[in-house]
Amino acid sequence: MVPPPGNGHPAGNRPRSHQEFQFDLDRATERYQRRGMSASGARRRALRDFCGVEDHRESAADMTRSRWIEGIADDIRFGIRSLRKSPRFAVATVVTVALCVGANTAIFSGVDVVILNPLPIPDPGQVSFLGWDYGGGRMIYALSPYQMAFLQQQVRPTIPGLQHYKSSNAPAPPREPS
Repeated sequence: MVPPPGNGHPAGNRPRSHQEFQFDLDRATERYQRRGMSASGARRRALRDFCGVEDHRESAADMTRSRWIEGIADDIRFGIRSLRKSPRFAVATVVTVALCVGANTAIFSGVDVVILNPLPIPDPGQVSFLGWDYGGGRMIYALSPYQMAFLQQQVRPTIPGLQHYKSSNAPAPPREPS
């Protein structure tokens, strides 16, 4: 009998499959039976020689789990070798990856601000923008610090969440404690 085919690794560096262990265990059992042992004794002796099939299965599973790391390392080495052979392609690849990472970062930053982090207020649906109407169709959509102070003194009791913000680099006037 011939053992089942391997998985492409060199003979000394590949994990053994369950079928290969079973094949070797059966051959060892047959050897001990030819030497005159009973079937159960030969099987027990073969299992003892193999230190238990479960131990071998676990070690093969461990080798399989760690094989993906070796595969990644091989892929990286191959990529570096390929990029060394064609430097123009390497530069184009690096520039493309850099542009993609930058674009992805910019898009995610916008999505993060707009969608993932909502306004830090209890009910964002009730946010309103205040301006000042001077009459005659002259509406100014900005309030001076004095106008905001007036509103805070006169209107705050009816609108408890009245807040302001300043969008320039100049410091905002100090807020009065509520």
